[in-house]
Amino acid sequence: MEIYVSSYQASHDIVANHQPATIISLIDFGGEHPFFLGYSSIKHLILEFDDRNSFSDEMYGEQTVSIARLIDFLARCDLRLPLLIHCMLGVSRSTAACFIAMNLYCQYREFELAQYLRNQIPYALPNQAMIEIADKLLGRKGKMVEAINNLPSPDMREIGGFKHVSLDYII
Repeated sequence: MEIYVSSYQASHDIVANHQPATIISLIDFGGEHPFFLGYSSIKHLILEFDDRNSFSDEMYGEQTVSIARLIDFLARCDLRLPLLIHCMLGVSRSTAACFIAMNLYCQYREFELAQYLRNQIPYALPNQAMIEIADKLLGRKGKMVEAINNLPSPDMREIGGFKHVSLDYII
């Protein structure tokens, strides 16, 4: 599986130049829903997820439903085809979703996957709340959270454009 992780700004160029089979858009609550020609709701998941690291109990419940939808969508993706994951900047929510995808397909290798993510995307700063929720839903007993928390500080000098993560390397 090839995963393209990007900002919203770079997402349309990736669609035009790389034709991913599926797209995941992570937007703010009430944010504008992106449109990609030729991508129906079967091939394009739009999730509203605030880029915060903690939530009220009520909002936590809503966010848990969003992460469950993300995991369900990822589970239905064809591993042989490219996937685009984007958020506003391509730093937090999209890298968290990428890490969740990696953990879904390469189970129980959390620390190796976190390091691979950082090597491929030096500025990755995965959204803590997304990782915590996915960790619980996938029954990882805190390993995903611990793996992300043990990463060195991100290198924010490289933000922009897009990065490519290949699960073929990992699987």
